[in-house]
Amino acid sequence: MVKRINFNKGALSFFIPKGVMNYRDNKFVSLIDYSSEDGTLKIVKDKDNGLKVFYRYKNNGSCDLKANAEDLDDDKEHEVAVSWSMEDRLVKIYIDGVEIASCEIDITPSAVI
Repeated sequence: MVKRINFNKGALSFFIPKGVMNYRDNKFVSLIDYSSEDGTLKIVKDKDNGLKVFYRYKNNGSCDLKANAEDLDDDKEHEVAVSWSMEDRLVKIYIDGVEIASCEIDITPSAVI
């Protein structure tokens, strides 16, 4: 169990076992939902069958990104990974080791390091 996430720079990965998720069922599934005084990181499968990442850093930096999940095989295990860096101002999502989407972190002046 993660006690504290470094929202300035970090990465998180997990596996979705085969047969556990239907990637084309148009249902919402929360995969990661973590919040602290430093920020928020949420990863969900939305009703549009996309994997979405919501990243917030001290309410001063933010990034929302979406990747298509409809092409994932329900009968295979998949690794989902997310990385973030305030220095590079990027959040990236990977599926099975391949970067599939990224977004630039929107910075407000008080978030600059």
